[in-house]
Amino acid sequence: MTFLEFKNQLFDLVCFNIYQVYAWQPDFDRNNLTRWVKKGYLVRLRQGYFAFSEYKGKPDYSLYFANRIYRPSYISLHTALSFYGMNVGFPLVENTTLYEIAEDILTTMGMTKLEYQITDRLKDFVVNMALLPKTTGWDALQEIANAGLCKIFVDRENRIVIKCEDEEPQKSPIAVVPGNMFSYKSNITLTDFSNSVSVDYCEISIKDDVIDVAEPEIRLEPNETKLMTIDYTSEVAYPTAASNNAAVRIVSFNSGVNSCTCELRNTTGTVQTAVITVSGNAIDINTRTVTVRDEESIYMYGIVEYKHPTSELVQSYEQAEYMAKLLLDRMRAGAGTITAVWRGNPELEVGAAYDCTDRFGDKESLLCEYNKFTYDGGLKQETRGRKKGR
Repeated sequence: MTFLEFKNQLFDLVCFNIYQVYAWQPDFDRNNLTRWVKKGYLVRLRQGYFAFSEYKGKPDYSLYFANRIYRPSYISLHTALSFYGMNVGFPLVENTTLYEIAEDILTTMGMTKLEYQITDRLKDFVVNMALLPKTTGWDALQEIANAGLCKIFVDRENRIVIKCEDEEPQKSPIAVVPGNMFSYKSNITLTDFSNSVSVDYCEISIKDDVIDVAEPEIRLEPNETKLMTIDYTSEVAYPTAASNNAAVRIVSFNSGVNSCTCELRNTTGTVQTAVITVSGNAIDINTRTVTVRDEESIYMYGIVEYKHPTSELVQSYEQAEYMAKLLLDRMRAGAGTITAVWRGNPELEVGAAYDCTDRFGDKESLLCEYNKFTYDGGLKQETRGRKKGR
């Protein structure tokens, strides 16, 4: 049998196993597979599973391979959103909240209200002039996390959950104690400790100057309609778009502060070209810094500084100071994490408060940050908990 005959028969399967080959050709010589792998015609995925090399470079097929090899299986929401890399943005809006911005991001990512849970605490964070440049969905959510001191994670129901750092966690009745514990490790490192915390805030103003930020030239076939994305050279407020050719109409225009999507239509029966000019008011952003220090700790240990990631959604001294004080409380001396490997209970979820007692009887109240489950004839769970601030 030639490889061409084999390929013509099985190529549409993308990946296949040896039993599918035997079902087609009971007397097939499996040594052919070894030779074709060596020549680069096939790729061995695992024992007994193969794929044609043409599929190897396609980014979406690795997920397909995994699903075919192990059944039943599924791609998590986190993986799917990361793969699609959906771009989102938020146009300049006055007097909105972090809750509304987070909801807009998740809706733009194609999610329904059943697929996410946002803490009402974010409704208290008012943003005077909110703007969010075009970025991926997960990077946009990172902006929410930076501005609201939030934890964002995917729960066991495959929902995206957004919780604020200052929310009182729900206390779990589950406890980690010597009787169900295999190992216990307390960790305090410089990454957990700081006695000088700095948080930036942004002062944003809209200038009267109107500037051109994009001038792409587009060619449309007769009666063609085209949807295009245009990136801007700088961030602008209240953008507008205009065509220099009356035969090329702008059917729709949806813009953020640094990019837009617009639908263009050639209204004639001939080829048309046009320059699409996007203009808007220039945005001026000035950054200020608030620093909160624990002078007693600095005197005892020396200064250890932490700089929080800058977010343009933090826009007041009061908010920056509040965040810096909260971070300082979380990172002061004596805090840290405890990692325990124990018999485990899946009911202990990330974000819940729980008690952990070591073999000397010392009890700590912890906030669950991480769970990892393994099975060795019985359930084992590795749980990392952060010591709650004083």
